[in-house]
Formats: sequence, C-alpha cells, structure tokens
Amino acid sequence: MKNKLFTVFLLCISTFIGAQTDIVVNFKNVDGFGSFTPGFKFLNPYSASYKPIFKDIPEDIVDYSIRGFDIQAYNSSYQFVLTGLFPKDRFESYLISQGIDKKLVTGIKYKHELNVLFGTNKQNEYVIIIDENNNLSFSDDKKLILPKKKNADEEDSIPANELPVIKTKFEYFDGSKVSTVSIPLAILPYKGHTVKTFPDSLENKYTLRIGIPLYKSQSIVINNKKYRLNLSNSFTSLEYTSRNTQLLIQSDQTNDVVKKSKRDIPYAIGDLIAFDSLQYKFEHVSLWGDTISLKYLGINKKPEGFLPGNYLPKTKIQTINTKDFDFEEYRGKYVLIDFWGSWCVPCMKLIPRIAEVNAKYKTKRFVMVSVAYDENIEKVKELIESNQMNWIQLIQSKKNAEFVDKLKISAFPTLILVDPSGKILCREKSIDEIDELLSKCL
Repeated sequence: MKNKLFTVFLLCISTFIGAQTDIVVNFKNVDGFGSFTPGFKFLNPYSASYKPIFKDIPEDIVDYSIRGFDIQAYNSSYQFVLTGLFPKDRFESYLISQGIDKKLVTGIKYKHELNVLFGTNKQNEYVIIIDENNNLSFSDDKKLILPKKKNADEEDSIPANELPVIKTKFEYFDGSKVSTVSIPLAILPYKGHTVKTFPDSLENKYTLRIGIPLYKSQSIVINNKKYRLNLSNSFTSLEYTSRNTQLLIQSDQTNDVVKKSKRDIPYAIGDLIAFDSLQYKFEHVSLWGDTISLKYLGINKKPEGFLPGNYLPKTKIQTINTKDFDFEEYRGKYVLIDFWGSWCVPCMKLIPRIAEVNAKYKTKRFVMVSVAYDENIEKVKELIESNQMNWIQLIQSKKNAEFVDKLKISAFPTLILVDPSGKILCREKSIDEIDELLSKCL
C-alpha cells in the first residue's frame, strides 16, 4: 500500500505527459554540476595594449596575475566591431558558429566582466580576489585563500564538487534590457597536468579556470514511467544554444532503454530519444534553458540510439578497401566494435588483447569489427598488416564521420558490444569485462 501511495505522490509532483504527443518540459535551477562532466573556462592574461590599470594590491601578496571573466564576451568583441578594429563579417560568422542569438548583441556599455586577481601570499598560499564592485581595486574585496598542492596528481584529484564556489553579481543584457544577475562561480586554480603556456614567465606561473555550477532539472512521467531530465550548457555561460546544450535522461526503471553507462553520455539538440517504443526528437531549447521541446515522431519498436538498450544506428560506412559495409548482415551474432586510430597510443596497446578475444570467439556467434577514425589511411593499412588485425576493418574521417557521430564517440579507444538482435548491449566497458560477458553469452 505504501509503495502505491508513493507512486501516486511521484506522479503528482512530476510533469505528466500523455503518450503520442509533442513534449514541452519546464525546468528548475539546481546548483552544482550534477552528473554532467564539469566545464570550465580558461582565463587568459590581458594583452599589453588592453590591460586596465589596477590599484591597491594587498601588501601580503608576493606576486600575482590579473585575468578577466566575461559572461558575454561577444559584446566586448562587438565594441571592436563598432570601432572598426574587427571585421563585422568575421564577428557574425563567430556568432553563427557558436549558436549565439543575435538579439543578445548590443553596443550598450555595461559591466559584464569581472577582474580576478590570482596570486601567492607571504605564507605561500594561493590568493584569489574578485573585484566585485568593478572599481579596479582589490583592497575592498574578499580574499579567498587556498592551500597549494604537493604535485600535479594531487591537483588533478580534486573533485569538482569540492571546489570553492563564490556567488557574485554581473550585469547581463537579455536582448531587451540590462539586468543584474547573481551567479555562482566555481574556482579552479590548480594547473594539474594541463598544458597551458604564456610568453610571460609570471603569467605562466598561474592557470586559472572558472565554471558556472548551475544546471536545470525536472521529472516527467510518460506512460506511467518516471524520468529525471537534467539539462546543462557546459557550465561556461548563461545561454543555452544549439552548440552547448546537453540533456541527460535517467529512468527509475532499471530495464528501461534510457540507461546510464559508465560515463554519462548526453543528448544534443537534433538527437533522437526513445522512451520505450515512443520516439522523439530533441528539437529546441529556450535561450535560458527554462524549457525544451521534444517532437513526437511515432512508435518505433526498434529505436536507434547510442545508449545500451538502443539499436545500432543505420548508417553508410565503408571498409578500409572502400567497400560498402552493412551491420544488418551480421544479425544473429554478437558484434564487438572497437573505435581506434593510428594516432591513439592506448588504442595501439589494446590491439593484442582484442586479437585474443577475436581468436577466442570467432568460431562462435561472434564478429569483431574495428573502426579507424583516422585521416592517414595508408598508416592505418600498415598497422592493420603489421599487427595482424585479421578481422573486419572500417574507416571514418573528420569529413566522413557519420557512424562515429551517431554513436557519440568522443574517447578512443571505445568498445561497443551489440547483441544478436542489433541492440547495444554495453559500451565503454573494458575488454576484460566484455570478454567475461561474452563467455557467459556464447
């Protein structure tokens, strides 16, 4: 009885969606990075010709660098367009490439950038000061003191949700007026193994990154199943565009087709999304991420996608010898797909182990397929021959990456196992985990 009442409660607090209809989801703000990959923006040093004159540096600071954090940097660039220092056509091309709405561009001067001092004090601690009142002075602002770490490994090991967060105010142009907004800023002052160099030795001493730990979330119910939708814009701006929007969908039903993999893989605008056999297209996001639109496409009992539970997307792809290849021909068999490249050291190290798995199962209902994501086809052919990769070899390149793009392959190597029905069984598991799984299936 308690379980039934709890289910009714969930349905009441969630957005209820009827089947076979377009969906509009309204989101609420949530602090933090959630289950998304945290995003940060590098703060570069000012150029000598543009560097403001700062005053009142606290006496306990030994050395420092001052960087600017701009939440509408395109309007700083637009000032150069207005003065003739930057070509208008190049600026407009930039807006298009980033998916920035032109209505946000204005010649109005307002305070959308804050200066950040990053230095070291006499106690050999990091000091960060944000010039919140924009008076070019750092004597009347709060200090953030952070301990230095022993080495790069220790710096890289700091979880994003443990970084210091400062709430500060910016002025923001929303397309019609300038308003003051309060924004959380996650401060990442540790370089770790990041390679970022500047000509000036003092500037090169400091690497400062800032993210905006703020995302959107909402629950919806479709056909009596509850889903949690989380939305982010990569955490480096306030706007949601066709380029930066990411949508994660998590289901309470463990057997549902919308599942989490080892690494959460978000949907982008234009992607197909399946809730059981109901197929939708992620069609639109509002400028501030308050709402999204999912267009209903119909019932598809074999919904394609890139997550476990989805069917392998149909696509045109060729072998290394430019012959057409069709995964449909291998229905009834387990297909292990390895995405690799001649430029990828971890990929090359994995080849002997893949060869072992292929030799172990090739006489059973199993097919091994490698997909090289590479521009150097001759180098790929040489490696295939020298490593005796005597299984199916396919090729993709930056100009022809339909299969790689549809499966959202962003890390190499990536392994995807497809079951005999053509459904993705798992992705991003290790070769040893897949070997163990195949031993149970074959």
